[in-house]
Parts: sequence; C-alpha cells; structure tokens
Amino acid sequence: MKPARRILGNFLNLSAGELAARLVSFAAFAHLARALGSSEFGRIGFALTVVSYLQIPVLQGFDSVGMRDVARDRTLLLAYAGRILTMRLLAALFTWGALAAWVALQLPAWRVGSLLVYFGLVLFAQAASLKWVFQAVEQTRAVAVANILSQVVFAAGAFSVTSPEGSVRVALWLLAGEALGSLTLGALFVRRYGVPAPGLDRRLFRESAPLAASSALGTVLFNFDVLALAWFQAPAAVGLYTAVYKLVLLFSTPLTLFQHSLLPTLARAAASDTPPRSSIASRICPLPTLPRAAASDAPLAPTAGPALRYLAIVFLPLPFAGLLFGPAVVKLVFGPEYAAGALPLVILLASLPWMALRSLFRIILVSCDRQRLDLRAVLAG
Repeated sequence: MKPARRILGNFLNLSAGELAARLVSFAAFAHLARALGSSEFGRIGFALTVVSYLQIPVLQGFDSVGMRDVARDRTLLLAYAGRILTMRLLAALFTWGALAAWVALQLPAWRVGSLLVYFGLVLFAQAASLKWVFQAVEQTRAVAVANILSQVVFAAGAFSVTSPEGSVRVALWLLAGEALGSLTLGALFVRRYGVPAPGLDRRLFRESAPLAASSALGTVLFNFDVLALAWFQAPAAVGLYTAVYKLVLLFSTPLTLFQHSLLPTLARAAASDTPPRSSIASRICPLPTLPRAAASDAPLAPTAGPALRYLAIVFLPLPFAGLLFGPAVVKLVFGPEYAAGALPLVILLASLPWMALRSLFRIILVSCDRQRLDLRAVLAG
C-alpha cells in the first residue's frame, strides 16, 4: 500500500472515531456548562487544567518513542508494552499520591481541592492505555472504538448531572469512561499479542525525557492561560474561557491524530535509504546515522510534503470562519451567559494554523530521533 494511502486510511479511522467521540464529549460539556453555571464549570476547568500538567510525569514521551521504535521493529512490541505500562503506572501512583497529600495538608477545606483529587484518578486510566501500540502497528480501528466507548460512558453520566452539587460525579464518570477505553484496548492486546511482562527500561526513559520536557513546555504554552485566569479572575471567567476552548479542541484534536497517523510511516522512511540531497527533510535529518528499518517503503520528503498541503487547506480558513460565525455559535451552544467568550474564541482560532505547522514539523523531528531539537523549538516558543 502506498504511504499516502496508508496515512490517509489511518487518519480517517482515527478521526472518524475521535470525531464521534469528541462530538459526544462536546455535547456533554455543553450540557455541563449550562447545568453547572459558569462559576462551577470554571472550577472543573481549572481542575482539568491542573491534571493536564500532572499527566506529563505520567505519560512522559513514551507514546512517541514507543510508536517510532515499534513501527521500525515489531519484535519490540510486547517488551515495550510491558515496560511502558509499568513505568507509567508507577508514575501515576506517585503523582496522584503527592497530589492527594498536598491537598490534605494544605487545602483541606478548598472546594477545588476535592475536585483535583477525584479528577486526578483519571491518571491511572490514562497510564494503563495501550493506544500507542495499536497506532504503531496501524490498527487504528481499535483505538477509534475505544475512544467512542470512553466518551459515550462519560456523556451518559454527564447528562445525569443537573446542578452544581453534582460536579464530583463528573470526575467519576470521566474516570469510568477512560477506564473502559483502556480496558477495551488492554483485553484486545492480550488476545492478539499476549500478556506484557512488567519491567523498567532506562533507555526508554532517557529517549522520552526530551519529549516529556517538550510536553511540559507545550502545556505551559497552551494551558497557562487558564491558570492565569484562575489567579487573577473569578471562577466565572475561567468557566467562560474553558467553554469556548472546548470549541477550539474540536479542531486541535485532529492534529494529534494526524501526528499519530504520520509517525509510523515517517519513522520507517527516516530509517530507510537517504533521500536526495536537495530535500529539505534530508538536511533536517541526517539519515545515515539512523538504524535501517526492516520494511521501509518511502523517503521522508514525499510523505511530509503532501501532509503540509493538507494541513494548510484545512486550517488556514478557520480564523476567518471564527470572525464570521464565532459569536452566533457561542450563544447557540452555551447560552447567553457565555456571549462574552466570542472574542477569545476568534483569537484562539487564529492560533490553529500555527499549531498545525508545529504538529507536522514536530513529528518529523521525532521520527528522525531529533526530539532534543523539538525541545529547543518548544522552549523558544
């Protein structure tokens, strides 16, 4: 199968499932925004933002490193799965324990503190996820099914919440959905490949460290706005901003899926024969220093070039669409209470084309074993 067709097939499988899942999730959060009110919804938004920072020491950069290496050599699959699973679960236990202890000692009466502890439980379900394995071997339908199941369970619970007193139940339903998705993929993995043996791997940790640091900086770049609002403004402002950000996530999520669809093909291409010297990609990635892939079928530039064009076609019009339809969409989806979020939405949509470019260049660097260069780029940002 041609690389472009394989990438498109993987992306369509992932995006179809993820689109359905995200639409269900978006409907659930739109309901919560109305049912909880902007203040309580702001507290949930703050808790989710803090948990996004806590994901960094748990998830680290294992997904990208695992996908890259397994795409090149599938004999590593079972060993990598066991080691990454072990390291992530240990990290989740330590991280959540530290969070619970901090809340108990410093903020025992803080309402957001209890939400942080409950939402933090989601770290265990995310640590147990084997999505990266199925993406590495390009079996993306399983990931799509797991995503849909996860969000349907969460939405079913979210729609049962009708007042601010039910905000803790939101965290528990989110945990239930994430756990079901992880268990589904775990059961399928065991049936197809066997039981992964636990273990630790210093090399995996060392390879993923620059990606973890890059994720930390990227999270600061994209999520610090919520923390700043929580510090300087009332919870209602956080709720308003969090609500409109859900609209932006409908467009930014496909970027992550596109990265995961590209990475296996790019990783094999980066380990193949050196492309022509005139290629920009060949100057970014000095291929002779990399291990050869067992089954490579495409040079790097012909795969990455069309991807850049696809991203430009999809994402360049979005800022203009925000100017035309943003205010009406905010009022329609979230209600008049959130009308002031229209201008932040327009500004956030203007950032999407730049995020699209970054997502492509970042995955090229990772596929070339140049994650430290990616770290420098994110640090500059």
